[in-house]
Amino acid sequence: MVEIRQLRTTALDRPTAASAVPELQAPPATAEQLIPRVSALRYEADTVNGDTVELARKVYLLSLAQRTTEREREGVRTLLQALSEKGFSWSMTSRMLGVSVPAIRKWRLGEGASPENRHSLARLAGLVDMLADQFMIEDPTAWLEIPLAGVRTSLADVYAGGRVELILEYASRWIVSPEQVLDEFNPQWRAGRDAREFETFTAADGEISIRRAGVR
Repeated sequence: MVEIRQLRTTALDRPTAASAVPELQAPPATAEQLIPRVSALRYEADTVNGDTVELARKVYLLSLAQRTTEREREGVRTLLQALSEKGFSWSMTSRMLGVSVPAIRKWRLGEGASPENRHSLARLAGLVDMLADQFMIEDPTAWLEIPLAGVRTSLADVYAGGRVELILEYASRWIVSPEQVLDEFNPQWRAGRDAREFETFTAADGEISIRRAGVR
């Protein structure tokens, strides 16, 4: 009985044919099979990125709105003085607010501004505060006046054009280059730059030709 029991145990311990043969692995996916997966992943990534950009804009604009509310407690002359101390000229203030220089002069002399203009003034002051305090820009006024990508457009122009969110995203380095700012603000900016970089002239043979502007 002992020998039979040992034989049975030995037989059970032996590997079977099925266990001895390694399990076959599925063949690697072909490029044609992977393309739909890659497309789906790219779509998900683009959706997440778009949602993130939208959320970031809302957060920045909310922060600016809060700073604007705080600045609205101050009078018009106080706000103008604060901007002047930051280096704002009357012409720069008028351009960014969309009002005339004489209007700025009247406000400085004590003439009241409309509620809309007072809000705009507080918002501009709030933006300057935000650039300095939150984004650590040492001279916000000069930074706003720097030409973007070698063209005449500056961030002050972007603000005057109603796209303050681009300024905030550029300050936060969410937008990493001035070219990206211009692409969002004015997709045709490159055509305008090319037009200023080159000029037509009458060549020695009497034919109209083109050359870089300023070259003689």
